Amino acid sequence: MTGDDVAIGRAAEEARLRLLELIAVGALRPGQRLGAERELAETLGVSRSTLRQALAVMEESDVVRRIPGRGGGTFVSQHKIERDLNWQPRETFESGIRKTVEWYLANEAWIREVTTGHYREWIATQYSV
Repeated sequence: MTGDDVAIGRAAEEARLRLLELIAVGALRPGQRLGAERELAETLGVSRSTLRQALAVMEESDVVRRIPGRGGGTFVSQHKIERDLNWQPRETFESGIRKTVEWYLANEAWIREVTTGHYREWIATQYSV
């Protein structure tokens, strides 16, 4: 039985627990695609149908999210991390890009130094290279 009181087979429960362990230790990170179903089932030593049972329960618990179609797959859910660890990123993707562009625009001299290779002289002077 899972925390959601959904009965699944013993092998599916063991696969679910193994995946939860991989998430807990950081081997599978938020937003990461779990990979091809066939390979994942083989890695966990279960059939694809058993893996699907485990993933269905994990999806119900918001641990993973499944996106159908081309470019889709099963991904570690960001929501689980946010909920359980009370963690939120400081920036959205959009605000991070905006701040990055603003920084580059405000530091054109630095960009010139880097792109012209002038920094190599500074490194040679500082480190006697």
